[in-house]
Amino acid sequence: MNAYTALQELRKTRDIRHQHATLCDAVKEQLETIVALQEERDVLQEKLDSLTSGQTMEELDRYDDPELTERTRVLRELREKLAAYRLIGPCGLSVSDVEPSSLTVTFTPMWRSLAEDFYVSLVAKEDGIQVSATNIPYFFNLPSLVASMKADVAEVLNVISLKLVAYIQRKAEVQLAMRTHGDVITSSSFTEPITSVDLQLQSLDTATEIMKQIDVYVTYSNVDDVHPERVKLSPKNIPIPVEVEEELCHLMLTNPLSSALTRVVQYLTSTGALVEPQLSDEEESAND
Repeated sequence: MNAYTALQELRKTRDIRHQHATLCDAVKEQLETIVALQEERDVLQEKLDSLTSGQTMEELDRYDDPELTERTRVLRELREKLAAYRLIGPCGLSVSDVEPSSLTVTFTPMWRSLAEDFYVSLVAKEDGIQVSATNIPYFFNLPSLVASMKADVAEVLNVISLKLVAYIQRKAEVQLAMRTHGDVITSSSFTEPITSVDLQLQSLDTATEIMKQIDVYVTYSNVDDVHPERVKLSPKNIPIPVEVEEELCHLMLTNPLSSALTRVVQYLTSTGALVEPQLSDEEESAND
């Protein structure tokens, strides 16, 4: 693969990420507009309620109505703007149960044939907004995210949804890779958040009766990533020239795991074995 082609692929990947970010930003701007209008509506409603209770406009101007706590106000705004838009898509938000001081937000991230439902129930307490129930996996560190809600609740939920979308994409790609290449994947292991994936691929060379093997190690930097940060290929009984290894690693760094792995499998099955059987990197280390 030449430098120009590699650059084009990287630009394509960047553009896709930018499109998702732009869409979420646009939704956020629309929601902020809705909140501003609803705040204006609330002020007018308060004035109307005060007038109907016998207060004059002069008394109303001097009246300092006790405000709800900041966290309750933020939660109310969030409930209203989410209810207004019933968000779905890359941001993955929708509204479920709504109560005066609580809100349940559901997330339905999907990728290929995989879709999973997650939820978080928030309740306004005197000491802040708290999570009353959730099925979001522990490795997303939800308490830390919720603790930052006083800055921008909508943004925090966008962050949660994008993390879930990335997680489901990684999970779906691993599942698809296992189904598609199950005949050559002889061993697999991965962490619960799918940020580290190890696959062992084997193919018998019928001409020499030598088992060829490529161990694939894929590592993502964090739960937000849909593309890995590092890829390592460890061959046994099969030659991989430097330029081929670079091409395969580049494909895995910039493409969905299942499609990139197809190219690795094609190379494994179509390339002849080394005449002299060779130890893998792990076996060499064990013998040292």
